[in-house]
Amino acid sequence: MNEHKPTFQFVEPEPQHKDVIRRVILGFSDHPVDMRLPIRPTGFAYLTYSRYPQDIVLHFSNEKLKPEGKLGMANQIFKEHPYFHIKGRFYQIGIEVLPHIPYILFGLSGTQLLNKAHVFPPDATNIHQLTGELDQIEEPIEVALAMQRFLRENIERVKTEHAIEKMLQDIYDSHGKIQVSDLADKYHISPRHQQRLFKKYIGLTPKQYAMVIQFNHVQQKFLNGTTSFENYHDQAHFTKICKRITGFTPLEFMKSNNDFLFEYLK
Repeated sequence: MNEHKPTFQFVEPEPQHKDVIRRVILGFSDHPVDMRLPIRPTGFAYLTYSRYPQDIVLHFSNEKLKPEGKLGMANQIFKEHPYFHIKGRFYQIGIEVLPHIPYILFGLSGTQLLNKAHVFPPDATNIHQLTGELDQIEEPIEVALAMQRFLRENIERVKTEHAIEKMLQDIYDSHGKIQVSDLADKYHISPRHQQRLFKKYIGLTPKQYAMVIQFNHVQQKFLNGTTSFENYHDQAHFTKICKRITGFTPLEFMKSNNDFLFEYLK
């Protein structure tokens, strides 16, 4: 198999969808590829469309997951050294959404999605219709637009206000540096109920989730040349967290020269 580098594009969602969609990831190649694509927890969930799912295998912690369908949802991969091995045709679109969306829309809890990927049954009526539509579209950006419309139409039917949304927003706004116990007090819920909400919607504890958001914020500043480690005790503390989340030390990460991984962690 000839070695080809696929194209990856990170694009902004349509303006009317920005309240629930963070960004759109387009991945495709005109030729078969053979590559490892590292993935890391970002604090968000993904609606994914893989035109050739048989050519993608998810690896982590000596485990393998092979998708059995084209449309799926994923949340956080919180195990060691996760990556996709792509060997063959590659055409995958990812819509990055707020992490409680899988439960709101599809009843998929955070614990169901943690370290897993849920593939929708192809014979489900709305999934079958969407997959058929996407299969007929050639341009990746047009596929992404159709997926965004699908999400918006479904969200509008079930949209309600949840305490989890407010707590997530506070964590984002503070770049993960907020005391999660303060959030429980702020929204008049018990710490135990707060834990249940995060486990139900995201699969992580509030503290773990804040750690992911904080890490991604500081890591991006680090990649941009900032040496301040903000809320971490020192560089050793940051290195420990970096190793836990990415599988790399900061120096190893900088030397990895993986353009996709750098963009993915933004």
